[in-house]
Amino acid sequence: MTTKQENLYWRDWSAARAALRELGHTLPDNALRHWLTVQALGEDKSHKAFNNLDFDRWLAVARGYSAMADLGEQLRLLEQPVRRCMFAANALLNILKIEAPGREAYVRAIYKRVQARRAQAIDLDEIPDADIPLILAALTHTAEHKNKVGHNHPYSGKGRACYDHQVGARSEHPEAAAPLDQSEPELVPSGTFAPEDPF
Repeated sequence: MTTKQENLYWRDWSAARAALRELGHTLPDNALRHWLTVQALGEDKSHKAFNNLDFDRWLAVARGYSAMADLGEQLRLLEQPVRRCMFAANALLNILKIEAPGREAYVRAIYKRVQARRAQAIDLDEIPDADIPLILAALTHTAEHKNKVGHNHPYSGKGRACYDHQVGARSEHPEAAAPLDQSEPELVPSGTFAPEDPF
């Protein structure tokens, strides 16, 4: 967990504990905190070992007690894995000129394609952080093609040589075939905090 997540954990635990006490829960604080973790994750686990998905689930349950009337907040927490993925992919999607309304569908299609060999595919709504680099690699590959940047391809199978596929030939999105903007990207000054940063 990051320092920001650690602080958020204790703040939300305090609010959830107060709500649980009002509901009549009498377990000691530490036991109650571990009970809440089991409710969220189905197992007891140290909060320091939470990954982002665990933390999202824990926050959803904690806020389910502390902010029962705030359905919008609870729904926003369910969208966190997608928000993290889209935030990470945003710069590459800008380079590829994928318009905002179609971005999530474009990334969903990429994620489905990159995990084609898995026994059970994972939906983007539950993407583990470890899979975000798969999407970024696929977007980078597409950007290299559109910019005609030299790069290597693994053998693609189906009778094709390693450099034998056409750019955009497999694309299901017309936005992916648009020419790239060759202008320099706008740089964000270091130390700038992005309030929409879901990490």
